[in-house]
Amino acid sequence: MGREYNLIYSKLVEREDDVVGTIAYSIYKTDKIAFIDDYKNNHGGQEPTEDDFKRFHEMICTDGHINRYQMQALNVLNSFLNDTLSETAAQIDDDCKNRHGQMLRGIVEGIATDIVNKQVPKIMQEQLKPIKPNGFWYGVGQSVLGAFIFMLLACGLIFMATLSQKEYTFTIGGSGSATINEKAHPDTLQITPQINNHNQ
Repeated sequence: MGREYNLIYSKLVEREDDVVGTIAYSIYKTDKIAFIDDYKNNHGGQEPTEDDFKRFHEMICTDGHINRYQMQALNVLNSFLNDTLSETAAQIDDDCKNRHGQMLRGIVEGIATDIVNKQVPKIMQEQLKPIKPNGFWYGVGQSVLGAFIFMLLACGLIFMATLSQKEYTFTIGGSGSATINEKAHPDTLQITPQINNHNQ
């Protein structure tokens, strides 16, 4: 069995630093352990014989199996490298973002400090002019005007509210009059012209 061991090892591992070959050999060893376990399960716990191992090695030493082990080893190595590179790239990305954020924060703080310390006082002096209060009589005039407008609006609202409840008579032109009478429906008005004969 030592000869088959050396044969499969030499087919998979080409030199001492052959990482792919070493991984391929470990995959072979996993298959060999699986073969032994399956054999025991199928034969009542009995160990495989030398002939059983010989048949196993004859099957494993074919070019197809050797290529399969090498491809599996490459896949394992690629997965490992991809995971490692992804983690490294993520860490580098986080570091860059943190440094970039710190750098931007420093720039913004510097600009803000400059604006607050130098620019705002200048702007306040140039743009803000002192507000001169208007005189006492100006305020009194505003109050009187506001009260007059409010009174007109209130009178108009009161007049409109009472118009639908009362009857009004208007005289137009001196010789005639028109009467506005309330109907059965308060929303409807009737206008009736009346002619008065006054001898003048």
